[in-house]
Amino acid sequence: MSSMVYYAWFDAEEQISDDMNKLAPMLMSLETFIWDGVEPPEEKLWVALRKHCPRLRYIGSTVGGLPLSEDSELFNFNDLKGFSLIVNYRTRLFLNPDGIHKFPDALWNMLLDRCSDLEELILGGERTMYYSPLFDIRPIVHGRWPKLRTLIFGHTLMQDTSPTVLDWDDMAQEESMKEFSRFISSHPLLAKLHIPYDARFPPLEISNSNIVITEFSGTHFYLGYILPFSRLTTLKLCSERLQTWRLVDLLPCLRNLRGLSTLELWIDMSHRVRADVLHGLTPEKNAAVLETDHIRVFRPLLTACDTLLHLKLVCTTEKKFGFRMKDFWKAIEKGPRLRSLEVQKVYSVNEEKMTRSALKIARRVPTLQAITLVYAERRWSGLIPIRIKQKGVYDLCTTSENFFRLTAEESGKGFLKPFSHRTTKICHLQTFAQRMGRFIS
Repeated sequence: MSSMVYYAWFDAEEQISDDMNKLAPMLMSLETFIWDGVEPPEEKLWVALRKHCPRLRYIGSTVGGLPLSEDSELFNFNDLKGFSLIVNYRTRLFLNPDGIHKFPDALWNMLLDRCSDLEELILGGERTMYYSPLFDIRPIVHGRWPKLRTLIFGHTLMQDTSPTVLDWDDMAQEESMKEFSRFISSHPLLAKLHIPYDARFPPLEISNSNIVITEFSGTHFYLGYILPFSRLTTLKLCSERLQTWRLVDLLPCLRNLRGLSTLELWIDMSHRVRADVLHGLTPEKNAAVLETDHIRVFRPLLTACDTLLHLKLVCTTEKKFGFRMKDFWKAIEKGPRLRSLEVQKVYSVNEEKMTRSALKIARRVPTLQAITLVYAERRWSGLIPIRIKQKGVYDLCTTSENFFRLTAEESGKGFLKPFSHRTTKICHLQTFAQRMGRFIS
């Protein structure tokens, strides 16, 4: 984000903050207020909301390029049921984005001492980028909120580095690592848990059998800890790239999730496995790990989840090892009865028109109501943000037994200039070749 755009955006936000400050006296029934700006609003807005909105119980704000003030009015609320503080990753203006930052003590005083009925807590946000500031949230282990149902951590840490063998020999270090497990186990109503990545968080050993996790977002590493205490309906494994051997390990877990309705995976099969790595594996697993055909890898994963309704696949495989979008229907044709699908991948020159790929998918999975396809210019990661080449959003609606309406919104970078267009067409559920084959037979 250029400095000119940034300051223009900031000026606009100041105006919005002023307008909200004037409106506050008329918002006596307001229960939730979330500020989603590049920077936090002016302090006087928090004062006005606290003064004029007695029913306000959910507050949300952002952390921008400016440091958080210890005496911010944001931290003077009481009896909140929900609180979110989103680390804004849209700007790189932090003086030290690679360092470890701390939330003000006033934040912890508010949450730990004056918000005993907290039901939802979001620190860092649901999205993470490694170049956004990293916040230390270790004081949270002292929190006890009997009604807590949702706990989401973004770019945060519970330990400085990954534990080593020597760390585990140290009793004090081991005890410190267990504090996080005790904290989680102390919240029996917890149902939605997001942990960013295991490198900055200790192992999780849940000891409260009353906990039932229904939504988990994090890494493959934590699944083994979560599964005995879960009835997962939503699983998001997008905090780290899943390579082929990880997908093989994931398959049995998916088969056991009988109620799973939403699945999100970040997959990268750019790195090939050396033969010596495969020593000692069974022939079946050996063959699976050596597999380079994405479609054949995807198919068993998806057929294992017969209750799945919503699927998102983020694939950052290098384009020379990747798959073509026009072939993706082969992976889901005999899979679950999906209602929504999103696929992100690196663009390759042999792709067909995006609308045609969406049509192929829609015809093979007639239960779909929404399809989102994204081409990236190049591989991306937590360190390298995605640069979108083209995006298509397709709404599907059945109009009769044999026809459906497809509404397409496509945008991207054209040969000479950006493009954006919206089209609607009526399509047959079968291709022309399929209809002719049935007629001839």
